[in-house]
Amino acid sequence: MFLFSLHSVLALLYEGAAYNSETRSEIGDFMGGVINPRLLRNSYRQITSAFTRDEQVIFKNNMYVTMNQTANQTYAKNMNDFYNAGYAYFNKSDENLAVEKINSIISDNTKGYIPKALDSVRDSDMFIINTLFLKVAWAFSFLKTLSPLKFTKADGSSIDVPAFEAESSNIKLNSFFLAYNSPSGISSARPDKANLNIIRIPYAGKSLGEESDLEFRIYLGQWEKGVGEYRRNAHNDLMAALNQQNNYGIFGINLDEYKAKESKNRIKIQIPSFKIKS
Repeated sequence: MFLFSLHSVLALLYEGAAYNSETRSEIGDFMGGVINPRLLRNSYRQITSAFTRDEQVIFKNNMYVTMNQTANQTYAKNMNDFYNAGYAYFNKSDENLAVEKINSIISDNTKGYIPKALDSVRDSDMFIINTLFLKVAWAFSFLKTLSPLKFTKADGSSIDVPAFEAESSNIKLNSFFLAYNSPSGISSARPDKANLNIIRIPYAGKSLGEESDLEFRIYLGQWEKGVGEYRRNAHNDLMAALNQQNNYGIFGINLDEYKAKESKNRIKIQIPSFKIKS
């Protein structure tokens, strides 16, 4: 989700850059290659529309520009229509009020969890602020393991860490074998033979016993193969090859077509205790 937030901000910058400019081309390449801007817009319209109906997720983009600048009306309208992005002005001469108003909007969007994100507007003429608020529970319970889990760090050393485990038929496992330099080289594989495995853990819905259409994904390269820089480079090569074979990378694949046979059974997983923040 964090990458999705970053991607949406880049999309707003991409839309604002001059057509056929070097800036627009560089941003498009960084986003994974934008082939059709219209397709990008329509995809975000569908996404933001879905999030608007989902009470468990708040996703918003807001753009703020100083009073001495004039927004391009066509750009502002497109950003609102396709990206659900608000457009407003702030007065740099009344800095305290501007900071207070913008922080108030961010606080409302995050249900008070982020009461203050902005300290000053003195040196800025424009802000793009993305808000992503997700508060959901797991679809099933995790229990703390009796023994710690051995966790391998990037430098190859291992440490014992507290861990949790769960077993459920709702956990899904997708296993791929990706043949490099092949135009159609994505195929399903056994987990021990795959060079990309995805564990999908569902979140709970609003009602008791209901599953959300949101899920937490863990992306793994070859099982137990490589550490540190080798593993990081192998992962990057794998994702680059996947993007070459599919314009939308892993997001353009119907994962349910690549279920491993193990997904038909109850899957038991152990994960280290962790938290995400930025």
